[in-house]
Amino acid sequence: MRDAQARAGVHWPVVVETVALLTMYAAGLVAAWLVWAPLSLLYLVVILVCNLLFMALICPYCLHFEARTCHSGYHHVAKFFPRREGRTFAREFQRYVPVMYPVWAFAPLVGLYGLIRDLGSGLNWGLLLALLLFCLSGFVALPLASRRICAECANAANCPRARVREATQPREFLD
Repeated sequence: MRDAQARAGVHWPVVVETVALLTMYAAGLVAAWLVWAPLSLLYLVVILVCNLLFMALICPYCLHFEARTCHSGYHHVAKFFPRREGRTFAREFQRYVPVMYPVWAFAPLVGLYGLIRDLGSGLNWGLLLALLLFCLSGFVALPLASRRICAECANAANCPRARVREATQPREFLD
């Protein structure tokens, strides 16, 4: 299926997901910078560490690991982590996905702090815009793009995200 997609051209959900993720990171970095410049460097470290932990703890159990076909491109870095046997992708994903929580929480928390701190001197429109962009790209665009990608994924049968989605969606969306 991956070869057919490559021959067919651009796989737009992957492009949308990648742009949404990079936009989320950039907006988070801007928000942190607007609150206090050193926080943007700290957020960059959080992004890098959390993504590396994700790749080290979860990617070695993914079906895309050996094939090097991860749509997120994680396989380019995850290849440095050893393949592990004896556990399932679903179990490891559920167990370790919290390593990504700081990436998703840092910018909104710092941004809200900055907005509240600056209320006395007026609304910081740049910070508000950065937070809105972070939330729209991370909590709206990214999940919508991921839903389509996840539906076509080789791990879908073993992925906890797919099972949760199936349990909450009406039957006509699954057919």
